[in-house]
Amino acid sequence: MLDSRLQELWESYLAAERDRIRAVMMPALDRFVDALLESPTDIWKPWAKTIAAHISDRSVDIPMRFPLFRRVILPALAEGVLRHEPGCARWLASFESLIVNSNDVPLAPELRTSAGLLAEAVRLDPKDDIARRRLIERHASYLEYTLHELPTGVLYGADGASPDECQELLSLLREFKTHVKLTHQEQHYSDLIRECEFHYAAYAAYLRGGPPYEGYERYLKSVDAG
Repeated sequence: MLDSRLQELWESYLAAERDRIRAVMMPALDRFVDALLESPTDIWKPWAKTIAAHISDRSVDIPMRFPLFRRVILPALAEGVLRHEPGCARWLASFESLIVNSNDVPLAPELRTSAGLLAEAVRLDPKDDIARRRLIERHASYLEYTLHELPTGVLYGADGASPDECQELLSLLREFKTHVKLTHQEQHYSDLIRECEFHYAAYAAYLRGGPPYEGYERYLKSVDAG
């Protein structure tokens, strides 16, 4: 809990946010952050985690300006992730767009993405159903992306997948299926899973086969004809 002075500074900043006058609200935020970081760590770090939890898990409408994230929220949550504190990885995953713009993230590269943080949350606490469902949504979005150029082919990143990359996608799909089964969402994702299983294998086979096929679409037609 913040003391009366810090609470007053915080409320003054929130009032400035409501007025939408940037020349007022950003200095108000700086004053609050400066004062907050002068307080003991056992005051400001729990406060930072509480704010992050409210935003991430309860969708509380609290403004998250970059200076507040970079100086307060990120250090507190990153430390929590490294210490395997419950919730920290899940909460930090909600701020991926801010992590991307941060140059000094004190975490390994695999823990600087929403998917990586959610996977870490599930690894640390297999009962974290919120994190698991969010991870499923992340993976589903990416799996759908890999197929959105069909019938031209399967994507891996921004380019067409190689045979080895198709195998990586199949590995991701197996992980995805495990999470889906644990959350009893097999029916909801059945079409996506079926389409991924077919095209990841078929596209790899098409690439390994080489000519005489002129494109993946024609290859699929030849498979159907056969």
